Amino acid sequence: MFTHITKFTHITKRIFLRKYSVDLQAIATNNVKNILNKSVLFNADQNKMLVLHDERSDISKILARAYKDAVSTDCIASIDFDKTKPEDIKNFINNLKQKDLVVCVQTSPFHLNDYRLRLELFNRNLKNIEHVHLGLLSQNQYQTYINSLSFDPTVVGPLARKLKDLIDLGSKFTVTSGFGDHTCTLEYNTKMESALLNLGDYTGMANVGGTFPVGEVFSEPKELTNVNGKVLIFAFPNINRTMEFCENPFCLHIEQGKVTKISDDAPSSFLEVFDVVRQGEGEVVVREFGIGLNEGMGRNQPLNEVTAFERQRGMHLSLGKKHTVFKKPGIKSKRTKFHIDVFVVLNKIVVDDSHTMFDDNVFHV
Repeated sequence: MFTHITKFTHITKRIFLRKYSVDLQAIATNNVKNILNKSVLFNADQNKMLVLHDERSDISKILARAYKDAVSTDCIASIDFDKTKPEDIKNFINNLKQKDLVVCVQTSPFHLNDYRLRLELFNRNLKNIEHVHLGLLSQNQYQTYINSLSFDPTVVGPLARKLKDLIDLGSKFTVTSGFGDHTCTLEYNTKMESALLNLGDYTGMANVGGTFPVGEVFSEPKELTNVNGKVLIFAFPNINRTMEFCENPFCLHIEQGKVTKISDDAPSSFLEVFDVVRQGEGEVVVREFGIGLNEGMGRNQPLNEVTAFERQRGMHLSLGKKHTVFKKPGIKSKRTKFHIDVFVVLNKIVVDDSHTMFDDNVFHV
């Protein structure tokens, strides 16, 4: 069924090495193998892999090549999205069988008119790996992005599940953030919603796959209005959805779960985002309580793409009323507009005034 699908164009190492080292490509291939073997459990002897990619960025080319090198050529085929008609792409996907794998490597989002790609894949019981918005990455971030793909759910999983237990059982969470002589405390006097895991471990799940890199435990307060205090922020996505990183973090003042004041040193680009949320929803609500576990990225290892960077080892909050997972009385999902992740200068998290969950850059369970 793959006879009409274009095969990967051969790229010689000599040409490839004009811009990238063998080591970078080798690391990418090794990390992709890790995803195939430990996350989506791809069986090259029984199933086919289809790589839907573009050539708009060098990182897209690197990742597409990595998937090609990770498995035998007998089970893999590729489609260059920009050189293939939408109907042909749909037909290729329709010819796949259950548990085959579709990998989407996207410099910018793939649009197939009204065809909702991931939903169609899962409806057909196809596995899926997505790398999204790669065009936002600068070339000096390629190494960081590729390193972040080494996240191993079999290694980090036990820690993540214990963190989930702490979050699920706790009724008070004290978050300390500090920079220089400035220290802020944010208190959650509320239980949390049952925490969810995004680890690349799909055991027991109906749908296998998702957006990579992975590595996150996330929840939100059961009582949104029981969040009060101040928190320091070092990064956020701007109005163009590109991450911005602050050398000097700025402070958010939060009262009854809403941002009521921003320190004077906040960048104008953040104020622009904040104003859009406030004007669109009438207020700026704090919702997600996110714990990232991916050591491949962080404050000193930035990525411009927020979907990837929210997995960074540390903590993030979301601003805005929108959350597609957790439902709250009085917040109608269809009327919510914004979910903006902002990243905390995290020093310490204490649960129930007794258990230190995070301190000195170490998680304690």
